[in-house]
Amino acid sequence: MRKVCVALLLSTAVLSSVFAAAQAEDSAESYPNRSILMIVPFGPGGATDQLARITQKVMEDELGQPFTVQNMAGGGTSIGTQYLMDQTHDGYTVMAAPTDIVSIGVMGQSKFTYKDLSYLGIGVSVPAVFLVNPNSNIHTLEELVAAMKAKKLTAGVADAGCAWTRATALLCSETGVQLPEFVPSGGGYNAAVAAMKGDVDFACCGFGEAMELIKGDQLRALAYWGSEEFTLSNGTVVPNASKLYPQLQKYDPFGGWVGFAVPADTPKPIQEKLIAAYKTALSDPSFDKFCETQVMFPVKLFGDDAQAYAEMSSRVNAYMLWDLGFAKIDPATLGLERL
Repeated sequence: MRKVCVALLLSTAVLSSVFAAAQAEDSAESYPNRSILMIVPFGPGGATDQLARITQKVMEDELGQPFTVQNMAGGGTSIGTQYLMDQTHDGYTVMAAPTDIVSIGVMGQSKFTYKDLSYLGIGVSVPAVFLVNPNSNIHTLEELVAAMKAKKLTAGVADAGCAWTRATALLCSETGVQLPEFVPSGGGYNAAVAAMKGDVDFACCGFGEAMELIKGDQLRALAYWGSEEFTLSNGTVVPNASKLYPQLQKYDPFGGWVGFAVPADTPKPIQEKLIAAYKTALSDPSFDKFCETQVMFPVKLFGDDAQAYAEMSSRVNAYMLWDLGFAKIDPATLGLERL
């Protein structure tokens, strides 16, 4: 009798497993059959938000379902990342994933690293720009460095450990000046606005995040971290930081990047459909035009290549934060090896 019961239990378990696998296959085949939520783990107006919205329409057309973009700022993207991971990993909650996955683990803001996500694509690289209020007595990057040498300034950034914090800290390290007091604002655009209002001595954010404020003469761009100077449509020339400080050239261009991710255990057939849609969005002529006007550099990596890029960036930047004295947690304890 006992053998019969065991046999029945085993057969039931096998049938349940087969049924679950069949359900998953059916689910993947019919995906998507309802709207998809795209999390932006920063406030509106920043590079991550901009890229989410420029790809939204094309991806909707490709997948035949609407995308709802929702901003969830805070914790250096850890709030948005946690929300993504807390949902069912079925492809109906995705994330416009910024570079901050490289920092939230070592900064003690989250338990997650790039290993917990599947990066379906990397869209753009976003160079950093240094900004001041037009009425500031700082007119050049050299004057900003001199001012930081003379006294402790306040610097508007998106969040602790973000790309713009790293860019500022790296500038200070390479020029031998003291770090400013960083003032997190929940997004790069918000950091730019803080400088515009005079709430901070200067700001560092993504060039494209502050573009309209610069062109409208509401901000003065001291320099951006690219490989050559850039001329705005209104004729304003923004110098490149590495021309002013040649020791910065080895980092050109420096800033952040923005991609597209889902939890790592999202079914592969669903990931493949999302990759195809994202690839179409980045192939659309509007994307290249967007990158040109917003001074973002197209990366266009997908699948395994995107994941490798996220891994490389995570390992490099995690140890950069550790070496600069920012990180609270040794990257090695998170399984991140130094490159």
